[in-house]
Parts: sequence; C-alpha cells; structure tokens
Amino acid sequence: MPALIAVSRIPASLFGARLRLWRQQRHLSQLELALRSGVSARHLSCAETGRARRSREVVHALAAALDLPLRERNALLLAAGFAPAFQEKALASDDFAPMRQAIDLTLQGHEPFPAFAFDGGWNVLQVNQATARVFGRVRPGGPKYANIVRQVFDPDDMRPYIENWGEVALNLLAHLEEAALSRPSDDALQLLLAQARATDGLR
Repeated sequence: MPALIAVSRIPASLFGARLRLWRQQRHLSQLELALRSGVSARHLSCAETGRARRSREVVHALAAALDLPLRERNALLLAAGFAPAFQEKALASDDFAPMRQAIDLTLQGHEPFPAFAFDGGWNVLQVNQATARVFGRVRPGGPKYANIVRQVFDPDDMRPYIENWGEVALNLLAHLEEAALSRPSDDALQLLLAQARATDGLR
C-alpha cells in the first residue's frame, strides 16, 4: 500500500485543492477514493489539507483511481512538486504519422460535406476541401481565428454569418463547460470559457 509521510504542518497546497476538486467531480468520498487508490483515508485527508507530504507513487495511485486524463495527471504531479510523467507531442510529430493519415482519410470521406479536426483547446488543426469552400464563400479569406469558439463568439469573425447563432452558441458553450470541468488545470481552456460566457447576446 502506498504510504504518506506525516509531518508537523505543510501549508494547504495547490495539490490538495486540485485533488479535492477532482474527488468531488468524481462524486467520491475520501473513504471511497482511499479504497480505490490503496491510500488510507487518514493520509488522504492529510494530503488534501496539506498536513502530509506526498510521494510520487501516491500521486500516481490517486490519479489512476480518479481516472484522470494524462494531461491532468501531469498537472497533479506538478502541483505535488514532481516532474510530469507523460510527454505531450505535437500532431506534426513523426510519431503521429499514422494518426494524421487516419484524420486525412476521415476528412476526405466526408466530402462533399464540411468536416474538420480540432484539438482539446478547440483549435482547428485540419479541414477538408468542402469546409474551405464554404468558409471562403461565407467570409472572404475564411475565419479570422483558428479557434472554433472564437470563430463562433467573436462578432468580427463567423458569428454574423450564423443564422441561428443563439442556439449554436449555447450548445457550444455547454460543450466548452463540460471540457473545462474535466480539465481544470488547462488555463487556456478556462480563459476561453470565461471569455465565451462574457459574450454579449447570450440568452
């Protein structure tokens, strides 16, 4: 069983706050998370309040029990004072050549209908020819931003060309809120959500 070393007092940390947030989002009590992770409930309580020093093994055990995405596991490790364990690479990396080929085939398969691929930050990575044609006809030069949320919410981008903008914006906002909730350490995504929520004209 992974162990935590209790010390006299460690100030409540970002790690404790992030751990508590994830536990609550997963609707788990401290006891339930303790049972899933193999960390004692007492030690887990101390970790959340900053009264215990975490080991790297304990952080991995808690992250696995919470079923965190790899990016959020890295964030939890950083908050605990450890180096990230999972490497993040760009789609252009040689390692992702088969994935890029799969994306190409998928986008081509949607012709003559528009289709595009975007990353976790809602940035468009690739579009098919139908999308390029539609955007080019609707807005000369295409969208102002590469980010889907900014395209939809910015009045100087694609927003004026969307007839049912209110419906589209609210639907997109709901998806954005869900994504932001699952990735609280993604500052760029949190900022994108805050800006979208502050947009004029939302019902």
